[in-house]
Amino acid sequence: MEPSEPTERDLTDAPLEPTARPETTVDDAKELTGRRMREVRDLIGVYARRHLPSMPTSAQRHTEPPRAVGAHARLLPYLKIIPWILAASFAGSFMWDFPGVTLTVGDVVMDLDGLLRIVSVSGLIGFFTNWLAITMLFNPRERRPIFGQGLIPAQRERVIYRLATAISEELINEEIIKAKIESSG
Repeated sequence: MEPSEPTERDLTDAPLEPTARPETTVDDAKELTGRRMREVRDLIGVYARRHLPSMPTSAQRHTEPPRAVGAHARLLPYLKIIPWILAASFAGSFMWDFPGVTLTVGDVVMDLDGLLRIVSVSGLIGFFTNWLAITMLFNPRERRPIFGQGLIPAQRERVIYRLATAISEELINEEIIKAKIESSG
């Protein structure tokens, strides 16, 4: 007679035999768990060092921006004297400001009295508002407790993401590349 396969009823009716377990204590289990957690932490660390970009050191984070070179770089230092010239012309406008001078263009006669003051004040206002806007955008680079941080350094990750998205969607996307390849033959 062939041995028959045990049925489901035979399996449920069979008495359970205790399996042999090694004697372990709570302290041994804690030690084993701690050891395994350290191994997992070390594996994650190895993976992170291998696959993630390295963190910049403090010397790399606070590097000086590259210096401007070329013809325009020679002109940049002269921009620093413009507010001083405007301030001097504003102060001089109180002593002399084209008194009684007129300019005739076609049939129009323009009185130039007060022109120096208007031009110098307008230039100073424009210079200082632009200076303030640039300063608020980029400085300070590090977060400060009271006055905060410049807008661009504070939103660095967001600016990078938006810029990368715009470049990938509008400058270097698949459709544009295919169209250029097809048009060039």
